[in-house]
Amino acid sequence: MCGIAGYYNKSGKSIGHTARLQQMLEIQKHRGPDDSGIRAFSLKSQKTREYSNSGVDIVDPDFEGILGFNRLSILDLSANGHQPMCTPDEKIMLAFNGEIYNAFDFKPELMADGYRFKSVSDTEVILALYLKYGFDGMITRLNGMFAIVLVDATEQKLFMARDRFGIKPLYLYETHTLLAFSSEIKSFLKLPEFKPTLNKSLLDEFLMFRTTINRTLFEGVEELEPGTYRIYSPDGVQVKKFFTINAYHRSQTNASLADTVAALQETLKGSVQRQLISDVKLGCQLSGGIDSSLVTYFA
Repeated sequence: MCGIAGYYNKSGKSIGHTARLQQMLEIQKHRGPDDSGIRAFSLKSQKTREYSNSGVDIVDPDFEGILGFNRLSILDLSANGHQPMCTPDEKIMLAFNGEIYNAFDFKPELMADGYRFKSVSDTEVILALYLKYGFDGMITRLNGMFAIVLVDATEQKLFMARDRFGIKPLYLYETHTLLAFSSEIKSFLKLPEFKPTLNKSLLDEFLMFRTTINRTLFEGVEELEPGTYRIYSPDGVQVKKFFTINAYHRSQTNASLADTVAALQETLKGSVQRQLISDVKLGCQLSGGIDSSLVTYFA
């Protein structure tokens, strides 16, 4: 499952210490009990630095942002999969919650280009793809479910992305001076700026549909829209859409029923096969319906 938490002082104010982020991580520790990591960053000073995840550290006054991660180990159970994960020069760091099913398809070309992997995790493949293709080129190549926070101190940019259908959560809380992000809303309770207030304008929508699409019942808290990424920099914010279902859909009106059934079977079989990649035991959840029975059959 894994959990991401962090915040960025848009005003340039120093983080001060790691205590607040440690509290944000602790309240969602159930998402990733295997490991935890903390790195501070500065888009102004163009640097990052790792801090302890146990005792409280005083943070260098140059750092106006901080990123933390709770890890549930699925691929590469060793310390090589530790997050936030950094490039050797520590200028670029990544926190990634999810799984990329086609990650290892890219390793041969990346290694041929000279990249030397230190882990066998899909996280490092994402980092290597970013170095080669940039954020847009990287994100469009990923087949999987993900919430990603990437800091490129050299480019003075903070990227946040969510998978095409919003399988993995990423909540945002933003004021004029603060941007906070987390896999769970309750982490924001540890921020003195956040006051949990009911968004009354969405209450009728929630009672009718039991959901509020990409928004929440908390005033000022939203979910990053699926298939979207944001770029924060000292100059402001950009929002980019990298996926829409209408652009992806390809109709095959001339295909016969038999061909369509065969194509569906191969597609489903391939999808299940890709999701069986793991360094831990796997299981299926059976509800008794056609969908879970088919997934179990192919697995």
